[in-house]
Amino acid sequence: MKKSKQITVELVEFECDECCRGVYRVDNSKAPSNNQWRHICTYCGKEAYFVYPFPYLIYKGEEFILRKHIPRQSPKPDL
Repeated sequence: MKKSKQITVELVEFECDECCRGVYRVDNSKAPSNNQWRHICTYCGKEAYFVYPFPYLIYKGEEFILRKHIPRQSPKPDL
């Protein structure tokens, strides 16, 4: 059975070095390429590439990426 509980985590964002007002978010219109995730600034639209998707979470010293950024594999056919 699936269970859930509330926890406290740290949200890690990467501030745009161009405008210093926005933060980078993954551009979901492009798949990761060469182990790089394309990100767009939420304020000025600057493009940047990172080796993992921002934002991510830290819980008890471990880093976790958001589930929506995990590449999905096609299910195997039931033969």
